[in-house]
Amino acid sequence: MRFGLLGPVVVERDGSPSDVKSAMPRTVLAVLLLNANTVVSADQLIEAVWGENPPTTATASLHNHVMRLRRFLGEPGGGRIRSVAPGYLIDVGPGELDLEVFAGLCAEGRAAARAGNWAEAARDLAAALALWRGEPVADVPGAVGRDARVLQLVEARLQAREGWVEAELELGRHREVIGELGVLAAEYPLREVFHGQLMLALYRADRQAEALDVFQALRRTLVDELGVEPSASIQELHRQILSADPQLAVPAPAPPPGPAETAAGPAVAARGGWRYQLPADTRVFTGRATELARLIEPAGAVTVSVISGAAGIGKTALAVHAAHRLRERFPDGQLFLDLRGNGADRAPSTPGDALGWLLRSLGVAPSSIPADPDGRSAVFRRRLAETRTLIILDDAAGAEQIRPLLPSGPGSLLLVTSRQPLTGLGDSHTVASALELDELPQADAVALLHKVAGPGRVSDRHQGIAELIALCGNVPLAIRVAAARLRHHRVLRIEDVVAQVREESARPARRPGSGESDPADDRLAAVFESSYAALPPAEQDLFRQLGLIPGPDIDAFAAANLAGTDHRTAERLLESLLDHNLLTQHTPGRYRFHDSVRRHARALAEADSPEDCDAALGRLLHYYLRASIAAGSLLSPRMRALVDDENDSEPLSSYAAAELADRPGALAWLRTEREDLLAVIADGRTGRAACPARGVRLTAALADFLLEEGPWPQAAELFQAAADTARDLGDRRSEAAALYDLGRVRLASGDHPGASAAFEAAAAILREQGYRLGEACAKHQLGRVRLETGEFEQAAVFLAEALAVFEAAGIAVAVADVLNTTGTLLIATAGPKRALPVFQQARRAAREAHNPLAEAEALAGAARCAAALGDSAAALAGLREAVAIHQRHAATGAEAQRAAADLAALERERESGGGSVPVR
Repeated sequence: MRFGLLGPVVVERDGSPSDVKSAMPRTVLAVLLLNANTVVSADQLIEAVWGENPPTTATASLHNHVMRLRRFLGEPGGGRIRSVAPGYLIDVGPGELDLEVFAGLCAEGRAAARAGNWAEAARDLAAALALWRGEPVADVPGAVGRDARVLQLVEARLQAREGWVEAELELGRHREVIGELGVLAAEYPLREVFHGQLMLALYRADRQAEALDVFQALRRTLVDELGVEPSASIQELHRQILSADPQLAVPAPAPPPGPAETAAGPAVAARGGWRYQLPADTRVFTGRATELARLIEPAGAVTVSVISGAAGIGKTALAVHAAHRLRERFPDGQLFLDLRGNGADRAPSTPGDALGWLLRSLGVAPSSIPADPDGRSAVFRRRLAETRTLIILDDAAGAEQIRPLLPSGPGSLLLVTSRQPLTGLGDSHTVASALELDELPQADAVALLHKVAGPGRVSDRHQGIAELIALCGNVPLAIRVAAARLRHHRVLRIEDVVAQVREESARPARRPGSGESDPADDRLAAVFESSYAALPPAEQDLFRQLGLIPGPDIDAFAAANLAGTDHRTAERLLESLLDHNLLTQHTPGRYRFHDSVRRHARALAEADSPEDCDAALGRLLHYYLRASIAAGSLLSPRMRALVDDENDSEPLSSYAAAELADRPGALAWLRTEREDLLAVIADGRTGRAACPARGVRLTAALADFLLEEGPWPQAAELFQAAADTARDLGDRRSEAAALYDLGRVRLASGDHPGASAAFEAAAAILREQGYRLGEACAKHQLGRVRLETGEFEQAAVFLAEALAVFEAAGIAVAVADVLNTTGTLLIATAGPKRALPVFQQARRAAREAHNPLAEAEALAGAARCAAALGDSAAALAGLREAVAIHQRHAATGAEAQRAAADLAALERERESGGGSVPVR
């Protein structure tokens, strides 16, 4: 038996974790475990459970909670909790409590670091960090989370992360830790160690300007919040970076790690980016011991393992379970991608789309992702080379879909699941193995039934067990769904479930989804139908409605709109379906169907009235549109809205609203919902509730996000499709807006002729419509195109025409943007002295419009002029203020990067006593 406190409280018996459902017994268990093998007084436990005002029955209630815990732990686990005056004690053996294992591994890691054995230190500290599943005792209410021991654990975790990063830097793995350090520095802005480690890692990765920028950001934070300068050690590191001190060079390469000394990074780094995104492990994993052993200890240098088998047979569960066992061997990333090979109503992912998603997850900038699949495949293989990355490719359609995604070296591993065996994946660079899953052996099937149904729910010798498992076809998914009914309905007997599934199996012609060619799907449908029929009406309604969603998953906010209810109710209904094994939760807060369940839900939904289905989908699409508009306005509240001239002041749905409070929050929401939003756009063209106009508007709402995140070829296709659709609808204003966005993405990708053509077409439509503000927006962009191509005279004409319109209309935000572009043009044509007052005027307009990003652009432009004119003090002040604004608003675009680079260059020049920085 094992106990976990490094996250939600969990108890593991026979390799299967389970949680304590009731809050009060869970609190008692947490306090006892925090003081394992030590007596905890009844008064302490009562205060932890009820606070300072316990009820008069607290002592008796505490006794009842302890009794419930003993029953939950079963035999002989319940005997571990002993009544010892003046309270209770829990016996925990060595290695049974995760926080004690964590402390031991940290001690070993520190000892290895003191001895200079950095590979061993990295391995031990990574193993310690991999034990964490979230905040300690995360699901325990009250003051337990503020217990001194818990606070010590939080600090110990931070020290372990510092130690692990130090070991990785000593091993020359600076590039691998930059992403993790960026998150840590942002999460702990006053913890200087993380900032210093990030500075060193960036410097060693030939990113000196960014390293210096980290120092300036830290200094501003310390001065503003504490009134102190950075420590002497950080200031010395800053000096060394400025002078390119040889002592900062990368250490000599460490020897290649062998199987016994693989250094691994933290397995849970989801907050920092997309490299660590394994779905949660299966809560009750049973059997498959031989198959699991083959996956985690493969013969030879296997780089691809294919797991094949029928629907519901447990392919994904096995792959995810194996990945969690393997994750310490793959510190450079653990990714999961659904290839939709057998989706109920979704086309399989193309290799090009899959590669685009994988490259973005690995940190490749949109501008660096090639448009063609072959180019993407080459970049992907280069990116994986010399790394240890684990990738699960779930539900592959065939070998042709997988072949472009194969790694080129032995360091990474693909776990592929598919309904059919895949052949021909091995080559000179790839060693492939195949594993075909059969039905679950009878003993394992019985064990799974007992575990899901709950302890003591079904007698071991009950005659109905064998028949129920046979009706389920020994398929794990079907067994889980059937057993979940027994767990939730205590009065239900196993013979009742057998009778219902038997009845459904006998009438396939009346069952939704009948006629499937796969017998496994047919067996599953009978189990699903019997389980669905037993659900309360609200759960049945949501189950059917979820079958309509065009995207791969959903959260409680979107589900609330789909069902026309409030967020809390939607969350409760989703959790109920999850508990019945009719939904899965691949990441916290996001729910999805198994493909076979999705197919069944869609068939049930299609039996509803078209009006009900259209109403549910309409609510969902309305929510996505309003939320996307809100997110887009936070992402870039600039001139684009002038082009489509729509009234976007309507609030989000009255049913629920995602929390979109600032630019970082908007980015996070858009990244999470990306695939769902793109699916909604596609469904708006051809789906059941097709509404092309809504798809056009949603594409417009996502414009700034697609420009920032890419991939640009996909963004260009979406904008072109939106323009074509709007033209077919006769909506000329929306057509112009889509062409405007098309021009922007082509300009960003360096396609100046394409950008010019799109902006000219947009300007012509807007002129025809008599919408002078929109035409001026397009002319401003044409001025930018001509500036970048060196056609300065034409650029000046376009910019002057746009500026005159915006000044006459009194639109300060647009005036600021055009003046910033004009200032850049004047630097190139008339010199910095003429450009400086234009940037100053742009700043005043930006402040009037409350547009901080335009103000930052004006500050940086004026600073470049000041630097060229010899006023380095004014240049430094302006660039520092501009960079600070960009950082506050999480801006990462070209202008933000340029300002940071100019600041770093100017600081180097000033430090070395050199001359002025050339204006670029």
